[in-house]
Amino acid sequence: MRRPPRQQGVAAAALLRWRAARLGLLVALVQHASASPAAVSSIDDSSSPVIGILTQDWDANHTYMAASYAKFVEMGGGQAVAIHHEAPLWQIRQLYRSLNGVLLPGGNAGPKYSDALSLLVNLTLEAARGPSGDRVPLLAICLGFEMLVQDVAQNKSVRTAPWDSLELPLPLAVHNSSRMFGGMPADLREHIVNTNVTMHNHGAGASPEVFLSNARLRAAFDVTSVATDRVGRVFANVIEGKNDMPLYATIWHPEMVPFEHELPMIPHSQLAVRVSQWVGDFFVQQCRESNSRSFPTADALASVLITGDAGLLTDCRGDGSQISECYYWERRSLLHRHALVGNKTAPPGAVER
Repeated sequence: MRRPPRQQGVAAAALLRWRAARLGLLVALVQHASASPAAVSSIDDSSSPVIGILTQDWDANHTYMAASYAKFVEMGGGQAVAIHHEAPLWQIRQLYRSLNGVLLPGGNAGPKYSDALSLLVNLTLEAARGPSGDRVPLLAICLGFEMLVQDVAQNKSVRTAPWDSLELPLPLAVHNSSRMFGGMPADLREHIVNTNVTMHNHGAGASPEVFLSNARLRAAFDVTSVATDRVGRVFANVIEGKNDMPLYATIWHPEMVPFEHELPMIPHSQLAVRVSQWVGDFFVQQCRESNSRSFPTADALASVLITGDAGLLTDCRGDGSQISECYYWERRSLLHRHALVGNKTAPPGAVER
């Protein structure tokens, strides 16, 4: 049955309003996309980059990775792989050739962790400076930040302590030049300046001045955010590689906000979670640009993914632990298996340690 003329007019007006609202929504979505990390490049946004996360020492018999780092990578659409810090360096180098990105986590450093981290930093710089300009983004968090700065500076004294910033939530203010936060919506940036959205848990760090006084750091990094500890001392909060070098580092823990709940002061507000998601999305999107790298077969990838690497996901709360879940590996079992990509024996000229 046809509507009376007046009802048809009302329906037509409502349809026009709906179409206008729909057009406005589409415009808003386009504007939002243009201001988000997903619009940084014209690459395939459906890809799932493979990102290596460096493991660390847990005790005399185990190595580990906090599960929150794997979740942080997966939250942005990436796939997590363990880079075993005790593996021979030639194995780490082989695995690196197939990775789309690297994450250097917070935690505790031992000699082999430091060696592996230094290799990964050098490989990232070599790839970016090589003839093909292969960008493999590297994100360093907390301890990773400190060790990255120390490694690039080639001077341990640039990493200073103590800073009164353990278990300390803080707001976040970033410079407009930041690549990592440059596309963040203005309303979000305005709110996080006065709201605790980051979780700091570091007793060491680096002052902003050291990035001017040390020639290597001055040439390598821009300090795009600073923060203050409880006694008012200013430290570098976010650093980014100069000349479009794919190096990014936060002294705070973006992975803790959405995924860790052992420390009561960790901010879990919607704003804090949005900031962490922003960092994760930005990093994974950068890793998508490294799409020329891949594993030779699906089985080769499956064997090193965190879900297939024989790491035991376990509840690690208690005993003073500040993390909820960990992936554990027994050192003894690692000695008897080859968990990384490559041959069973070292290639000619490889340096074992």
